Amino acid sequence: MNTNNSVVTEIFGYNNNICMGSINTLYYCTLYTSNSNQEDETYPYLKALEAVASRLRRVQQNERENDISQRQIGLRHLLSGISSHISSCVISATMAWYLVQHGTRFHFSHEFKPLLLTQFKAWYKGEIYCQRNCHRSRKNKSRSSGRHTNQSSIDDDSEEVTEVWMDSSVNNYINRPPDVSLFDNMCLWEYESKYDMVTQRPETFIAEDLPCDESKLHYRFNRDHSGFNYCCLYKRPNECIPKLYYSSSIPDIELLELEKEDNVKEHTLALHEVYALKAMLMFYPFLDKPDILGYHESLWHSFTYQKTRFIYTVIHYKFCKTYKI
Repeated sequence: MNTNNSVVTEIFGYNNNICMGSINTLYYCTLYTSNSNQEDETYPYLKALEAVASRLRRVQQNERENDISQRQIGLRHLLSGISSHISSCVISATMAWYLVQHGTRFHFSHEFKPLLLTQFKAWYKGEIYCQRNCHRSRKNKSRSSGRHTNQSSIDDDSEEVTEVWMDSSVNNYINRPPDVSLFDNMCLWEYESKYDMVTQRPETFIAEDLPCDESKLHYRFNRDHSGFNYCCLYKRPNECIPKLYYSSSIPDIELLELEKEDNVKEHTLALHEVYALKAMLMFYPFLDKPDILGYHESLWHSFTYQKTRFIYTVIHYKFCKTYKI
């Protein structure tokens, strides 16, 4: 599992583990970060604290309480607070230097980005979800003329104006650029991994009445977007990995009892609906709530239909490509 390179270790003086991303790697990183080595790391720190505390105790025994300076009392309280606060969060000097220089002990080939699945779930169910206040500032120039002199005096006073609009991840995805066929069949997962919103006027990058710039890096949102005049969509130079944020976990495949099809208990049917909703929200393109359910009786039937349709499309594409049809 550990692909240690002895040459790198010899040159830089620390352990290394460079490997391709997989479920095994994520599992290893999770176990490694949760592995506690605080007993070894905190031993010299606690010994130093004990020595200082012992010294203060002797001073206190030899002097009366009134003879102890405020500085000594403050130092005693400070050391007690430091001891209780960080006695379980001590790291070695080598690791401390590394974290200061690099920010983290793990480095990944791609950046991570939040995917607020709970927000989309609340939107689908008609519940209240959090929206953020987006704002940008601009300056207006006002002119005033003097009335008490024969010559008019013009004063250019810059007045700062703040433009505010309510925004959310739901708003950005539902009102993604409509005039570009690129976004028609783009699911939420792909959208979040490839694009970001920038709070700059579209006219900064895009010519008037055009949906995107010439390089196809900046796009206008749909006119129903609350920040249509104040922001635009930007294509990331490198894709990122969406990191799921949700209030309730996604049901395990084992609990869905797929081998029984629809002959399952009510509890399992409820899990089917939960799983189907989250899967459709992430991986099926939609513009409104009816797009997710379609003409089906349940979300699970809609999900299984779209899954079968997708598999058939992939097989048909490979067949045509193989035999050049």
